[in-house]
Amino acid sequence: MSDVVSLPNVILSNSFDMIFPNPPSGDGRALTIRGVNGVLPGLEHPMVPVTLHRFDVMFAGHRMFNHAFNVSFIDTQDRKVMTTLMNWLAAMNDPGTGWSNCKANYASIVICLLYSDCLLSSGQPEVYENRTFHGVWPAVLNDQPLDGGSDQPAVVNVTFCYDYWLRDTSNAPTNTAVGFQGAGLNQAAATQFANDIYSGSGIQMT
Repeated sequence: MSDVVSLPNVILSNSFDMIFPNPPSGDGRALTIRGVNGVLPGLEHPMVPVTLHRFDVMFAGHRMFNHAFNVSFIDTQDRKVMTTLMNWLAAMNDPGTGWSNCKANYASIVICLLYSDCLLSSGQPEVYENRTFHGVWPAVLNDQPLDGGSDQPAVVNVTFCYDYWLRDTSNAPTNTAVGFQGAGLNQAAATQFANDIYSGSGIQMT
């Protein structure tokens, strides 16, 4: 019983941020703040069977990612979410000619931060999981359902493609800015972006 009651706080599925620090054009902060649902992709190691002397021995194959995750956004009348996504899509290829742009010009990173339900003594949210997705671009802008019989916010559902993700294992990040640095942003950019996200909340990242 003592083992059960001494467990740490459970992980809550709503304590997360999907951070879009540098989409090719548009407002990454709008995507970050207005993201309401997301999926944290896993990975797979295929089984490689080898039969020797009538016994099957299983070896691990190379690491495989599913290369896609979904995020839902709430858009508002300023259309910052849709505008940012459409600009991102436009950076991928020319709709008039069909020619594709260089991937370096449209692929970005997305940072997923999971928070504990406790604040640090500094008042900052504690990051306990930090994953960075590399080579991200919007693959599918899904249909946006409209319903004249109910009052519901319009939701924009997007499927993003990615190459791979990495988990920051250097040290448990203690705040959002440190989490951004673990994703490859320099200290100044990480702190500025964190402060932009939490402006108005009274939280200042250092």
